[in-house]
Amino acid sequence: MKQRQTHSKSRRGCLNCKKRHVKCDEQGPPCANCVVRKTTCSYGQSPTASAAQLDAPAHLDPSSCLAVGLPSETSQSSGSSSLSPPQASRMPSPSETSFSSSPELQPSPEPRRLLELELMHRWSTHTYLVMTCHPEEYPLMQTVLPREGLRHDFVLRIMFALTSLDLAVHVAQTEADAASYVRSALAYHDAAALALDRHVRARAAHHAHDWLAHVATAAHTAYQLAVFSATRAGGTARSRAAAIFALWSQAAPSGAAAADAGLDALLAASPATALQSLLRLPASIDACDAATRAPLARLYAVNDALHEPAAYYPDSQKPTRATLLHAEQSQPQPQQGPPVSRHEMYRRAVFHLGTCFAEDATGLVPGHSASFPSVAGPGFAAAVGGGEPLALLVVMHWGVLLHRMGLRCWWAAGVGACLVAELSEALPETELAFLPAAQEGVAWARGEVGLAVWGAWDPAMSAGIGLS
Repeated sequence: MKQRQTHSKSRRGCLNCKKRHVKCDEQGPPCANCVVRKTTCSYGQSPTASAAQLDAPAHLDPSSCLAVGLPSETSQSSGSSSLSPPQASRMPSPSETSFSSSPELQPSPEPRRLLELELMHRWSTHTYLVMTCHPEEYPLMQTVLPREGLRHDFVLRIMFALTSLDLAVHVAQTEADAASYVRSALAYHDAAALALDRHVRARAAHHAHDWLAHVATAAHTAYQLAVFSATRAGGTARSRAAAIFALWSQAAPSGAAAADAGLDALLAASPATALQSLLRLPASIDACDAATRAPLARLYAVNDALHEPAAYYPDSQKPTRATLLHAEQSQPQPQQGPPVSRHEMYRRAVFHLGTCFAEDATGLVPGHSASFPSVAGPGFAAAVGGGEPLALLVVMHWGVLLHRMGLRCWWAAGVGACLVAELSEALPETELAFLPAAQEGVAWARGEVGLAVWGAWDPAMSAGIGLS
């Protein structure tokens, strides 16, 4: 007997097409045939799964749909209207965000497709400017990065998270609309963070690094600043800063390789602008005026006082430094290549901060200050996470630059002042209270961000304990 040939019918067409024995495109309801004939399109009791799958991007799995608040195929078939992960449909509470709205389910696939179309359009016309302060890199962020996002989830999701915050700040007309964009940003960011972690681990296992991970880390940095600026949610400014430094400490070993790969991508996108990027030299703090150099000089002095007392204090005062060194020496130094002394580690961090001050003084590259965590190094990131006083003092000076940048960049507005306020209240409890240079640095930082400057440092106090 001749074997019966198999067929490829899905049997998931609408009822009208089945009744008429015609092929249904299964894109509804309504399907194309029902639209043409102006009939009511129905798929019966069991919704078509293929339509839901077509609504989601091909590279997203069902779990990724849940991550951004969409009903997956499993949740649809079970008839449940609630999302599996609580955070998917969770509206930030008033204590976490300045927006308020009642909790509601995330949009169905069709509105979600419209949302992502809006997000992609906004990115390519406006939000991409957040990602670079160098005009020669605009083609890379505006054109190349979205294309890579279609291939890599961790890129696309962080793009959408950052753009959602942009829309919440600049486009939303009502509080409810703003809250909806913020919810989308939180969901996209959570999914992006997990995807980026998987990507970095996979690449590290093969000792390979790429510019996409580096750029995605920069996008996460901007997101951390933007979400705090827009909502004051997710902890303090200090905790946000510590999270940023920790994130970069994981990506720091790939910096050189990422830069080379990014240059290759820029060459492919625009050879002329890549040449401009190569020819541009960073600003030097030596070319700046005394007012710009003074804060850095104080930081160098505090570093010397804590770690090189022989060069900073007379012999008669050396024993008094023992009480000032215990906290600095108690923190472990991460091993990344040859060991570096804590004095040298801080010196390098202050040097890179000086480059940011120099760029800020020239005004040629707005937003350059945000790059400081990417060059400060893993050791400094660990010091920030451990709450070392000198590290917090350096971060406070970075907060001054964030404050200035926030006057021009929406995603950093208000962050710097909050950071300086929090750290200036914590540092008087530490051993830096006995160092005049540190106290002058705290007073200067508060004045730069518009906070009340505390009483002037009394030299007689330091002289009385042998520290002036």
